[in-house]
Amino acid sequence: MVYRAITSPVIHHIGYIAIILFETFIV
Repeated sequence: MVYRAITSPVIHHIGYIAIILFETFIV
Protein backbone atom coordinates (compact mmCIF):
# COMPACT_ATOMS: atom_id res chain seq x y z
CA MET A 1 0.00 0.00 0.00
CA VAL A 2 2.91 2.33 0.70
CA TYR A 3 4.25 1.58 -2.77
CA ARG A 4 0.95 2.64 -4.34
CA ALA A 5 0.75 5.77 -2.21
CA ILE A 6 4.18 6.80 -3.50
CA THR A 7 3.90 5.75 -7.14
CA SER A 8 0.39 7.10 -7.75
CA PRO A 9 1.32 10.81 -7.40
CA VAL A 10 4.63 10.17 -9.16
CA ILE A 11 2.91 8.66 -12.21
CA HIS A 12 0.39 11.51 -12.20
CA HIS A 13 3.23 14.05 -12.05
CA ILE A 14 5.09 12.36 -14.93
CA GLY A 15 1.89 12.34 -16.99
CA TYR A 16 1.41 16.04 -16.28
CA ILE A 17 4.95 16.82 -17.43
CA ALA A 18 4.46 14.66 -20.53
CA ILE A 19 1.38 16.70 -21.47
CA ILE A 20 3.31 19.96 -21.08
CA LEU A 21 6.17 18.66 -23.25
CA PHE A 22 3.68 17.35 -25.80
CA GLU A 23 1.93 20.70 -26.12
CA THR A 24 5.28 22.49 -26.22
CA PHE A 25 6.39 20.44 -29.22
CA ILE A 26 3.09 21.04 -31.03
CA VAL A 27 3.00 24.79 -30.32
